Formats: sequence, structure tokens, C-alpha cells
Amino acid sequence: MFFGAMFAGAGAWCLRLSVREGRLMSRLRRSGLRTEGTVTQRERKRSGDDWTWASVIEFMDGQGRRTEFTTNGLDLAVGSRVPLLYSPEDPKVARVLTKRHRANQALLFLMGLMWLGGAVVIVIAV
Repeated sequence: MFFGAMFAGAGAWCLRLSVREGRLMSRLRRSGLRTEGTVTQRERKRSGDDWTWASVIEFMDGQGRRTEFTTNGLDLAVGSRVPLLYSPEDPKVARVLTKRHRANQALLFLMGLMWLGGAVVIVIAV
């Protein structure tokens, strides 16, 4: 039963993150602005016991201001140009528009379903 609860919690967490990200992307597609940004650096970040890389991306917003944001989970080379969507109200709310970013969202959603499915199997088996 304990493992069922753990699986259910992990599944709910993954689904929550993927739905939140999906809503944000939907809002950005409706009212966000498209531009191109440049990866200026990569930062090493601690995630629990592991280390991950985050890309820092710089772009010019609609007002001509230089804006920077950090994105996790995408292995982008420094100096590469990437398509972006950003919020005109808050340019720091920006997302990379690549197939890999969309694939990461879908993978997170599928992982959530798998964890929840595992929880159901555990509960039924017990």
C-alpha cells in the first residue's frame, strides 16, 4: 500500500507539472510574442542528488530591452539561436519552441500516467 501511495504521488506530481506547463504554453500561443533568442551560457544546477544543466537564453523583447531566462532539461549549445514565445506582460515568462521542448512535455505527461497506472496495479494486487 505504501508503494501504491508513492506511485500515485509521483504520478500526480508529473501530471500537475505537465498540465501547468501545457496551460502556460497554450496562453503563450494565444497572446505571447514570438522571437529568437541566443543561448549565452550553461549553468550546472543541483537537482536532489544529481546535477543537471540549464541553458541561459537572452533575447530582445518588444520594447527593445535585453531579457534573460533560464530553461532546464534542454541541452542547448552556447551560441545557438532558438525560437521563443514570451509573455508581453512579463518577458521573463518565456519558453523555447523546439520539438524537444514539446517532447519533454509529452514525456512528463506519459510518465505521470505510468506512475498512476503502477499505483492502480499495486492497489489491486494488494
